[in-house]
Amino acid sequence: MPESEMQKAAGVRSRLKDKHRKSLYQAERFLDHDTRCRIGLRVPCQIYVLELFMADDPGGGLQDVDLRWEPSLGDGPTSARLAVIDHDGDSGVLQPPARWNEEAFSFQTDDGSPVTPETPSCFRQVNAWATVQRVLEYYEDHLGRPIPWGFDGNRLIIVPQAGFDQNAFYDRRSKSLLLCCYGDRQAPRYTCLSHDIITHETGHALLDGIRPHFLETSSWETAAFHEFIGDMTAILLAFRNNDVRGHLEKTFGVELERADFLHGVAEEFGIHVTHRPFLRTALNRITFEQAQRVRESHLCSQVLTGAMFDILMGIARQYLSPERQAERKSPATPGKALWWAADRMGRTALQPLDLLPPADVRFLDYARAVLRNDEIQDPEDRHGYRKLMSKVFHERGFCPRGCESYRAKGCLLSPPKAPRLDIFHDIAEASRSRTAAYHLVHDNRKQLGIPPERDFVITDLYDSDKTAPGAERMPRQVVIEYLWREDVKLEEERFGSLQGEMVHLLCGGTLVFEDRGNLRWWTAKPGSGSPEGEQRRTELLDYIAWLVKQGRIGSKDDTPAAVVAHRAGGALHLETSLRLCGGIEK
Repeated sequence: MPESEMQKAAGVRSRLKDKHRKSLYQAERFLDHDTRCRIGLRVPCQIYVLELFMADDPGGGLQDVDLRWEPSLGDGPTSARLAVIDHDGDSGVLQPPARWNEEAFSFQTDDGSPVTPETPSCFRQVNAWATVQRVLEYYEDHLGRPIPWGFDGNRLIIVPQAGFDQNAFYDRRSKSLLLCCYGDRQAPRYTCLSHDIITHETGHALLDGIRPHFLETSSWETAAFHEFIGDMTAILLAFRNNDVRGHLEKTFGVELERADFLHGVAEEFGIHVTHRPFLRTALNRITFEQAQRVRESHLCSQVLTGAMFDILMGIARQYLSPERQAERKSPATPGKALWWAADRMGRTALQPLDLLPPADVRFLDYARAVLRNDEIQDPEDRHGYRKLMSKVFHERGFCPRGCESYRAKGCLLSPPKAPRLDIFHDIAEASRSRTAAYHLVHDNRKQLGIPPERDFVITDLYDSDKTAPGAERMPRQVVIEYLWREDVKLEEERFGSLQGEMVHLLCGGTLVFEDRGNLRWWTAKPGSGSPEGEQRRTELLDYIAWLVKQGRIGSKDDTPAAVVAHRAGGALHLETSLRLCGGIEK
């Protein structure tokens, strides 16, 4: 917001009584963005969005952002969902927190000075908090609902100086985002100042809240999917920056794919740790078949990241096509096309997360969900975006059959056929109670492929209020997830020290209803007794044997490994580690 507008907003805030602003806070969702800023419902902050080595001066790479104001906003910063604790993991020193000054409507240092890059400790705290808060708001806006964390509790702890380590990671057990420093100990570099790293790790934390069982090791694809979401989050948030798009347009014109700095993740960190300009890249031609031979999650994630980046760039190019340009009074610039494409891509990439199974997600599950979500939102597909998506997914090998369209007979990308439920329940009642949702699923066991002897649980139940292109409100969706576990014994010598242990095959499904009770989507992970379930069991055993052979399984007390093993409920639980440089892969 320009300084003159900020002064006007300050004047409006000063005339509003506290009780009036709290009343407006309750009605925030009915107000437009400009009104929220003017009446003090948005907090202005500055954050880094470009890696520090790219900046020409100490203030370079900064972006002005505004975030939701809350009556409980406090020092730290601390908000309803986040709390910054600046504890140095090596020295044990707890840094003084950035102070929230409600009257000044800004964060300040202990002596009352404004928080800027010249006040490094407080700036690191505010930068980390504001970046995470921005990602949280971005996800919740696109998914049309509040997103829980994947742990007991409502605040994610952000540690901006978690110790000296070439890493940064989300850790469910400590309920925290641990952002380490690296490089020269006398002049360290901080991952809490890297926009890409923070957004990537926040993507992990949010996906863990959306689908907590994705952390349980079930396949290399599920582990890679977590890394894809981290990278996709970083890319989408980067494209929201005006300076990033302006630099791209000025430097590369319409040759959008040449902008390496945009599709690279964490450049400065990558150069220091891996001697490459980025840890992973979205500009690649890796296929599913190639990834299947590698199995390492960080590398395999590039298949999905590359596919979605291809779609993003395809949409941007479509906005620049002569046909679309002719529809406008003035031609669109590459920067404007990128803004529109990234805006649509937020819905395209994130909204399908609600359509995924509760566990053992595969790349094909996500590709199907992307196509189906787009069908629900834009049935006509006037601009051919689904044709583009289908083409990209086929090129990446998600369906190796070479079909012309995902709707062609036999195409693996075709959405699964939804069952016809025998016994109907009031969807409004089911949306309010897990017990009522359980009865709906239980009464349709046969149609949903749930064995009669298996006890299952409703792992999540929520509704959402999403928007389609053009900010059109979609019918409310009610999502029901159910899951059961089947024991699988590791009986062969190939499991090494794990031989004789019991692990779980996670089975279940996701039902998506519209508010009138029509079933719009169903996806399932069947268990034993079905051909697909037996195939899943075989793949689980093969993947665990591969992890053992590669030495990638450790305990939570060991040196960080790709997969952490711990015992609970009479079985061995294998959990994927979410480190930016994962364990032995460093």
